[in-house]
Amino acid sequence: PDWAAAWVGSAGRNARAARSPQRFGSPGQAQGWFEWRQQGRSLPTAVAMVLPFQLALLWLAGGAPYLVLEILVLVLITPPVMAAFSTGPLGGAPFLATRPLSTPALAAARLRAAAWSALAAWLVVAVAVPLALLWSGRWEVVVDGARSLSEPFGTPRALVVALIIAAGLVASTWKSLVQTMCIRMTGNRWIIRASVLLVVLFVAVLAPVAQWVVDNKGAQAQLFMALPDILAAGVLLKLIAAALIIVPLASSGLFDDRTLVTGAVLWVIAVFALYGVLFWLFGGPLIPRHILLMIAILFIPLARPSSTPLALAWSRHR
Repeated sequence: PDWAAAWVGSAGRNARAARSPQRFGSPGQAQGWFEWRQQGRSLPTAVAMVLPFQLALLWLAGGAPYLVLEILVLVLITPPVMAAFSTGPLGGAPFLATRPLSTPALAAARLRAAAWSALAAWLVVAVAVPLALLWSGRWEVVVDGARSLSEPFGTPRALVVALIIAAGLVASTWKSLVQTMCIRMTGNRWIIRASVLLVVLFVAVLAPVAQWVVDNKGAQAQLFMALPDILAAGVLLKLIAAALIIVPLASSGLFDDRTLVTGAVLWVIAVFALYGVLFWLFGGPLIPRHILLMIAILFIPLARPSSTPLALAWSRHR
């Protein structure tokens, strides 16, 4: 709070600061640096601390492909799950309202920091997993499994599927970070604690349910039959949430009408671009087109990034 404290100290420290000052080209760059230093490094650090213990299980899996697959699935869901528990400042940081940035610019800086945090976490995974597979001698098991899975699609389609899965994992991590960030910006400790409790309960229930579905052929058939209804419900909830956010966002004056329309058009283009890729990969009589379209709608983020400026404006000026 005391800006003069930055210049109080030994003469040597002040001299070093004078020789190599931290310079930024704009307030937005300074805010991006601050957001990264404040909360961007926590997720990559946490993932780097957890991964060695998870990957150590590869040495205990033997040559069983099923166990190796389970360990890798556990590793791949770790960043999105840990992003839901990521730490950050409660509400607005000190002097948030007086910074020389508009609320959209502040929200953009936080969204960029969340994106860099998600990419850094997955960079840790991308480096650690191949090394662990090579050192444990399980690389051939994974290669054989990937080869058997790619045979029905062909190599080009298998590569595209792998890229879509990788993009989905990174996007889900980013979405979890954004959701956590919006909840923490409320500054309400009860809401924050309740959200963490809900995430814990969700993970605790989801794991045994997923295992039961994997072991139960009848449950898999029922889930496949109910998949269109589940996707339709998800699309409906997403569009309702987007409408509830876009209406106050348009009336808030944070963005002009042209910006909102441009964002909506870009979102529609992204949805149909992904739909085209999915139709090229899986289009046929077995999978209806509307299923692929609903998957594309659910994949492209909409409500959470749109809610960030509103949450930040409320936290900034409350």
